Amino acid sequence: MSERESKRKTLVGAIHPDVLAFTVGQDPRLDLDLVEWDCLGSAAHVTMLSRMRITPVLFLPEECEAVIRELVAIMRLGRDGAFAITAEDQDVHLAVERHLTERLGDLGRRIHTGRSRNDQVAVDLRLHARDNLLGVFEESTALADALLALARRHLRVPMVGRTHLQPAMPSSVGLWASGYAEGLLDDLLVVESAYAYADRCPLGSAAGYGVPLPLDRKLTARLLAFSAPHHNVFHASNTRGKCEAVILGALLQRAGGRRVGAVLRVTIRQLAPITLALVGMLGLSRVMVHAGMTATLALAAAGAVGGLWPLVAPLVGVLGTFITGSATASNILFGELQVATARDLGMPTLTLLAAQDMGAAMGNMICPHNIIAGGATVGLAGREGEVLRRTLWPGLLYALLAGALALGLIALGR
Repeated sequence: MSERESKRKTLVGAIHPDVLAFTVGQDPRLDLDLVEWDCLGSAAHVTMLSRMRITPVLFLPEECEAVIRELVAIMRLGRDGAFAITAEDQDVHLAVERHLTERLGDLGRRIHTGRSRNDQVAVDLRLHARDNLLGVFEESTALADALLALARRHLRVPMVGRTHLQPAMPSSVGLWASGYAEGLLDDLLVVESAYAYADRCPLGSAAGYGVPLPLDRKLTARLLAFSAPHHNVFHASNTRGKCEAVILGALLQRAGGRRVGAVLRVTIRQLAPITLALVGMLGLSRVMVHAGMTATLALAAAGAVGGLWPLVAPLVGVLGTFITGSATASNILFGELQVATARDLGMPTLTLLAAQDMGAAMGNMICPHNIIAGGATVGLAGREGEVLRRTLWPGLLYALLAGALALGLIALGR
């Protein structure tokens, strides 16, 4: 079967199965939480398009109503767990548009006018976030009310006030419980700021530069109950990721010590092997320097290759990454070799270090560690040898081109 025949047909063209698996990932499952929000965003968008004053009109009133009726039907399917997102759909946006097209023909395709999946996912996530932040408000204030009720019931019940792990002052359950209630309300000030940050509508910014249509972005924002649209479409696109980070930051400060400790333990477990490897590489590089091994290798390299060393320097970086599994470790291991060789050949140190760094980065293409991890991610476990054969020659070619660039820069006196 030819490569063209093996590609899978999607709404955005034919895509190789491996590429499709890698780019889609878990989106078909995770995006099920966004079905309702995507339908609401689409309903607001088609309403705005139906009122846009252009000739010919994009949607007649009855066509707009037909689309919204079908969107409501999709929302019901989503709530019942009967709406499916396939790998060929890639995400919730194309799945909804596919369903509309199957049911309404050209009307379903036409709904994409004036928008991009970039602003669609941005508005979906903000609608989803606002709803959940309101849930945080509701549950947190309910907990604060319960704590205050507890404080009122036990206002004068004695309780030992402790500091530095020992009794300090006589206190009461009322003081203790109401203190936590006030802390919760203080935390909600930060959550309120996160809600305000998410309460602007990015729809209509498309891929970050707007569209040449008279979109009424204020109408869309009003229909979706946003306080306002983002004024600058470029900024609206740039807030993707930042908005979610603001929300996560606001919620993290509410996490208990046990949860933060659990996250910290997982993080340490994940970082421990990497840290040990980097410390090991650093120790090995220091041993090589102090034992004279680096100087000896540099003299040998200078004598064997001479003025063509810049052409070879990136290949050393590639070799380091191939061996160690890390571009950082490669630079630690062979950085001193590049410095010593530059000194022996009278060449600019920074240029050779840059060549080393470029080669180390390119080594990630053929690094067995990366190939194994990537293969496991996209379902290519057991085919690592095939992947290496396909990436080996491009990786080496890129390294040689980087070396030619370094050689040219040195020849030009840069």
